[in-house]
Amino acid sequence: MSTRQYLHGAIESAAGAKVVLIGDDREADLAQTLAVSGIPVLLLTSRTPEVHANLRSITVPDVPPAMRTVLETVTLQAVAGMLAQTRGVEIEEFVFHSSDTKVTSAGVS
Repeated sequence: MSTRQYLHGAIESAAGAKVVLIGDDREADLAQTLAVSGIPVLLLTSRTPEVHANLRSITVPDVPPAMRTVLETVTLQAVAGMLAQTRGVEIEEFVFHSSDTKVTSAGVS
């Protein structure tokens, strides 16, 4: 969700959550607001954010948008892999089984 949309409503749902933000200016401001409110935040940015106990950041180079998108995607995939490993979940394993998402084909039950 865009930062503007998040600031105008969904920020209220952050209580008790952990938040990942991607961006520089508004996102760094939002990260500070959430961190000061006691919400753990991971900020993926090309800037150096203010230090706060609830704020961790990963710095990416300030490069053109297409390159930046690739760097952010690879970084977030690495973070997702580390989180899965920490939780003891295989990265390709489903955490929740939902029996209503598959349709059986004719003659197969």
